[in-house]
This record gives sequence, C-alpha cells and structure tokens, in this order.
Amino acid sequence: MSDTHPTPTPSSAPILTRSPEDYAATLPPRFQALYLRATQGNKPAARKCMCLECQGWSEGAVQAVRMCPSRACPNWAVRPYQDPGNDGGKLVSAERQEAIRRAREARVSKQQADTADEPADREPESKT
Repeated sequence: MSDTHPTPTPSSAPILTRSPEDYAATLPPRFQALYLRATQGNKPAARKCMCLECQGWSEGAVQAVRMCPSRACPNWAVRPYQDPGNDGGKLVSAERQEAIRRAREARVSKQQADTADEPADREPESKT
C-alpha cells in the first residue's frame, strides 16, 4: 500500500513554517490585528479567526460567517458576527420554544392586567 499524501515542503505548507506575524501580513489589513490577538491566546479572537479562515479571509468573509450554512460545524452555534436581534437561524429546542411562549404570554397578561387596573375616564373632582 503506497502513501498517497505528498510530504509537505516549505513551499507546499507555508503556514507551518511562518511566524504568526509573517502570516498576518498576508491577510487583509482589517483582519491582521484580530489574527495576532488570536495567536496570543484570545479565545473570542481565535473563534472569529477559525470562521474567517474557513471563509477564505475575503472582504466578504464577515457576511459569509454570519450567513454560514454549515450547521454540522462544531463552531456554528457560537460563530461570531451573528445578529443579536434574532436567533441567527439556530435550531431552538421544543422546551426552549415553550418557555419563550409562556414568558411572552405572562408578559402580555401582566400588561393587560395593568391596563385593566387603571381607572376609566374619571370626571375631575370639583373643588368646593
């Protein structure tokens, strides 16, 4: 049985032989500082870099990460650049959906009760 994988050489595996600073210099300028923070142990920066590298470090990579369809990726649920105003397309468990529904109903009921407790249009009291 022969080995079908070629042996890496410096030209075929440049990332393995470069320093983080040298590799960062090859990235778009807006991602260079982020990459260097990641190589210094910053975990949120490292997560962002993993997703950006998966998307090819392109100028459109942030939007590509935001819209990532790779739900099988272990980082998908925690990927960066998600819109905090919605669930980012995450799959929500039935229990969580039920809890959200109950909380919403309770909030509406409380608002309705608060408005029912307010007195209806009262006639102003006369001062005599």
